[in-house]
Amino acid sequence: MPETPENTPANAQHKPTLTIDFVGLCAFVAHCDPDKPDKPDKVTVLLMDAEKAAPKDGLCRHDPVLVFDKSSFRGAGPDTDHFSFTSLNGKDIGIWNLRGTDLWLELADPDTTTTPLELDCSYHQVLGLETLTGKSNKVNRRWVDGWRVPGAAARLTIEHGRLEANTLSDPWFPGTAARGPSRMSVQFHQVVRWLIDADAVLEADGLRLSASATEWILLGPQEAGETAKVLISNLCPLSTGNTLVSEDVLAYYDMAFDKVASNNRLVLYRNQNAGPVTQGSNTRPGSDACPPVKGVSS
Repeated sequence: MPETPENTPANAQHKPTLTIDFVGLCAFVAHCDPDKPDKPDKVTVLLMDAEKAAPKDGLCRHDPVLVFDKSSFRGAGPDTDHFSFTSLNGKDIGIWNLRGTDLWLELADPDTTTTPLELDCSYHQVLGLETLTGKSNKVNRRWVDGWRVPGAAARLTIEHGRLEANTLSDPWFPGTAARGPSRMSVQFHQVVRWLIDADAVLEADGLRLSASATEWILLGPQEAGETAKVLISNLCPLSTGNTLVSEDVLAYYDMAFDKVASNNRLVLYRNQNAGPVTQGSNTRPGSDACPPVKGVSS
C-alpha cells in the first residue's frame, strides 16, 4: 500500500482501525451545503463501469473488487458470494467482486461516526471533473441519488473519517484524441485513502463492509494497535502500465452536469519529457491510466 504523504497534518495523532485505498476508475462525489463546498456531509464513491459509461469509445472492461490480506479476514455473511482467497506474490489475499453492490461501513464506534468527515489538503489535488469539462465539477444528481445508472458498477458511502490522497502522478497533458495534448500540464493524486479513525469498535474483531444485512465481510487488524488495510480497485485487467495516452477518463463525462460534445472530450497524454515513470501506483500495473476524479453533487 502507498505510504501516507508526509504533508498530512497531525498524521501521528490518528489511529485508524481500517485503511481503505481506492485505485482505478473511481469518482468521489461530495454532498455539501453550497455555502460550504469544502465541508461535505458525505462523499459517494462510484466505481465506474467503463463499457457502459462510454459505450462508443471502446474502453476496456474495469473490474470493481475489494482486496484484503487474508490475515485481516474475520468472517463473511451467508449471502456473500463472489469472493475467494488466492495467493499473489507470496501473500494470501481475499478478493470480493463488488459489481452491483452498494457498500457501507458498520460497527464503528458511535463517537467516531458523529465526527464530521475531514478532507485532507492532499485530497484537493485529486483530478477534478472541472479539468475535463472546462466548466464546473458538478455531477448530475441521478448518478448518486438513484446510482444504478448503467455507468456505475458499484457504490460506497463515506460519512466520517478522513479522505487523503497518495502517489502523486507524473505530469499529464489534457487534450482531445483528434488534436493531441494542449500546453496545460496537470498533476494529480492517483490513489485516494479513507482513514477510519476509531480507538474502539462495537465488535472486538473489527469493522464490517456491508452490501446488505446478509452480504458483508468483517475485517480487522492482526494484532491490537495495528491497522487493517484494504484495497478497493477498479482497473482494466489488460493494462500493462506506463501508458502514454489515457482514454479511460472518457468514462466520467456522462456523469457531468456540464455536457461536453464527444469531439471535444479530453483524454490524458503523459508528458514524455518528464523522464522515466517513477511515481506511478505500486499497487499493480495499469493504475497510472485510471485516475480518480472528484466532483460535487448538483
